[in-house]
Amino acid sequence: MFIRFVNGLVDPEQKSVFAGSISNIAEAIGLPSVFVEIRHAGTHDLLPSIDILRNGAAQVIKFIQDCRDMHILKFFFYSYLILLNDVFILTGIEMAL
Repeated sequence: MFIRFVNGLVDPEQKSVFAGSISNIAEAIGLPSVFVEIRHAGTHDLLPSIDILRNGAAQVIKFIQDCRDMHILKFFFYSYLILLNDVFILTGIEMAL
């Protein structure tokens, strides 16, 4: 979830011929650094513990609820069900469609 979440928000902001730092772009668009850290661990290191992922999923939900940026909201509209399903899997909640 975090890899998709962070990449989905950061990748559209890659405007240069050379890729920019994910952490720098994330900071510029207002993503908390913990999201980037969890993404980095899942991509390049060992998968974080389920407790870290659950805590992070709760922070993602709070971030979405507090979000006022249209760019970020458009991303969520497009991938809402996929992200929500991932959050429910991490938290153990069944998703009813």
